[in-house]
Amino acid sequence: MSKTVIRYLYDEKELPRNRMIYLIDTRSSTRIKILPPCENPSLFPKNTMDSLSFEDFLASAPRDAVVVFTGLAKSSLEFELVDQGFTNLFNAALLPGRNYLAFVIEVTTLCNLKCEGCSRSVGIRNDQWLDKHMSFDTYSRMLDHLPDGSGLILHGVGEPSLLPDYDKFIDHARQRGRFGTIWTTTNGLTRGVDYFKNLVKLGLSGLTLSMDTLSQSLADKLRKGTNIEKLKNFTVLLHESGIDNVINITVSKSNLYDLENTLSWLDGVGKFRVNFSPFQEFDTKDGQLDKDGMSIFNILAHENFRKFENLKYSFSNTLGPPPDEEICTAPWRVMGINFDGYLTPCCVSWTPDLMGYSDLKINHFSDIWRSETMQKYLRDYMEEEPEYCSGCQANWREVKRQRANGEAPRPFTSIVSTLRRW
Repeated sequence: MSKTVIRYLYDEKELPRNRMIYLIDTRSSTRIKILPPCENPSLFPKNTMDSLSFEDFLASAPRDAVVVFTGLAKSSLEFELVDQGFTNLFNAALLPGRNYLAFVIEVTTLCNLKCEGCSRSVGIRNDQWLDKHMSFDTYSRMLDHLPDGSGLILHGVGEPSLLPDYDKFIDHARQRGRFGTIWTTTNGLTRGVDYFKNLVKLGLSGLTLSMDTLSQSLADKLRKGTNIEKLKNFTVLLHESGIDNVINITVSKSNLYDLENTLSWLDGVGKFRVNFSPFQEFDTKDGQLDKDGMSIFNILAHENFRKFENLKYSFSNTLGPPPDEEICTAPWRVMGINFDGYLTPCCVSWTPDLMGYSDLKINHFSDIWRSETMQKYLRDYMEEEPEYCSGCQANWREVKRQRANGEAPRPFTSIVSTLRRW
């Protein structure tokens, strides 16, 4: 007997045969396809055979219909989804397909640096920061409740290698045999490359190395506590080690004209993947690129960066072209887990109350996801921008509004197409 099956990243469910089912394909930026074509056109007066605008869909779709968002049709009766599932609440209709789910896990909030604009630096200055490691018991219990195949990003705001038993954390995740990539970020100053080579043997997939400048005087301002010669030595040994890595450069007003010096040095060492991310300040916002700064960065990237043939570039958030999504998709794709094992929307906001104190130490992610608390959070998020998104460089609602109003420049489209090599 034929049946309609919805496959989650972590589950599978058969749908009742007596429900109206629509598969929504949102890969078109202007219209939504309904697969198969609507059998009752009267339900959608403005429907043109098999597609209609999202606004028209929301205005006229029957509220008791089961709506499946963004999937791939394997056959006329079976859909394999790369989404969080189905709902009649339209809470993900603007989000394109996803085949990867990851969690940023706040294994520690300690750090050896005091970086300009960092939420930790601001929190310490305002006496609102708690230095704490995630316990191994919390970590182990939380892993029990994460979906198979999900990726683990084992760092929060702090320096993860300061966690005394970090190697045990990596090994424990690998021994589970259920997870995808296991990634970390480091400033390259607390541990040697041999330490990370051992982590790779234990299961680490690779690392991101933070490097905003190679000028000691500028580093003393941007990343207080940085020893540039030590960072350079770590980078050379990292390149020789063969560990999969990405160099992340956070671009601000302070280092905008220093970028070329950093890239020139990296190019002399060898091949690197370099990601540019926008500086995000959790205080006065004085260091963030304004419209003029963004224009200068675009020109530098377009005209100057291409001469470094050993470097392959990528651009995050406001420094790159906008994604297909109308909003940030972190609550669906890359959620956070704070040091106490509570689910959070993303790696910017670590407060557990936003998702109803959803405790992964005692609840499976699939149960949390289906809960009314979570679904209400997602509905509210879709309808109105949360306060914690204000000023975030991944807040695409605000970024697209600014670009549409001429308040922020659009990046050169040729940057992405011409600055990627090998």
